[in-house]
Amino acid sequence: MTNNCVIVTNEQILLMCPPDGYEIPAPNPNTGHANDFAIQGYAEFKKSPKKFRKEAERQWVNLRNIFNDLGVITVEMPPQENQPDLVFTADPSLSFQDRTGKLVTIFSRFSNEERQIEVDAHSAFFEKELPERPLVSSHYRIEGTGDNVYDPARDLFWSGYTHTAGRHNAAAGRSDQRAHSALQQLTGVDVVSLAVKRPFFHIDTSLGALSRGHLVVYKGGMQPLAYQKMISNAFDRFGLKRDEFLIEVSEEDAAKYACNLRCVGNTVIMPEVSNELQERIRAKGYQVITTNLSQFIYSGGSVHCLTNNLNEQRVYGGIFIEEKPKRVGLELAI
Repeated sequence: MTNNCVIVTNEQILLMCPPDGYEIPAPNPNTGHANDFAIQGYAEFKKSPKKFRKEAERQWVNLRNIFNDLGVITVEMPPQENQPDLVFTADPSLSFQDRTGKLVTIFSRFSNEERQIEVDAHSAFFEKELPERPLVSSHYRIEGTGDNVYDPARDLFWSGYTHTAGRHNAAAGRSDQRAHSALQQLTGVDVVSLAVKRPFFHIDTSLGALSRGHLVVYKGGMQPLAYQKMISNAFDRFGLKRDEFLIEVSEEDAAKYACNLRCVGNTVIMPEVSNELQERIRAKGYQVITTNLSQFIYSGGSVHCLTNNLNEQRVYGGIFIEEKPKRVGLELAI
């Protein structure tokens, strides 16, 4: 549901961008494609750009309608000419509460320098629609919610990085670990830094946090030591049974972007994955809605990449303690 009035809510408000002009660009002559998924994607796009774009539009509308049918507010920012990746709204910014509980927005510093112009589009949106929102920028490379997944059950960020962040190595990771300390200092939330593993360049391509504390994880999407670090912080730290709260993803489902999901309450919205994985998630007490997002997976994105929660609420201490979460509402003029 979109609206033309002031909205006061504690729930998700998802920023989306229509895929007008969406395409998979030709490889950079010096550095190649932005990620390895785009290699096949570019070949598919070249077969029939018009047909590719039409199908992408249909898939995007279906995703937006799923959220609207679940009662989620979606806000659309205008597409920009020559910005084919602006549809992936998760990447240019991250909105969260600072230490005082006030919502702030952190702008990204992209490893793919050609995408940095997307930050200008996000900046224009916030200045128009949320003029009171404090806006900050990162000194080090960091890529929005794509590389910083908030886990409300544990009250922490799962944040991806690579030791060699830069355009030359974008397919193997995007963010600089040094940005994580600034994120932790600003929000007061623990940040668990996880080194990603090619071709899974953002942490949201190999880890999805569900609302009741379960994690959907592809082990091969992060470095071995990072995986062990994730296990320690996700389960051992909270005295949780791994068999109960860890949902491992196969290589086949990982390639379908199974981890790139979003929850609305106990409903999981995810791309089309195997029935076996869907049933394992349902067995944990969730409803599952899948939708075809093949055109966007070709470019390296899916449900989580196509949405950005403008109203991410901190759950103080997480759900595994008795303390009740503190909520702060958002006023959005649209």
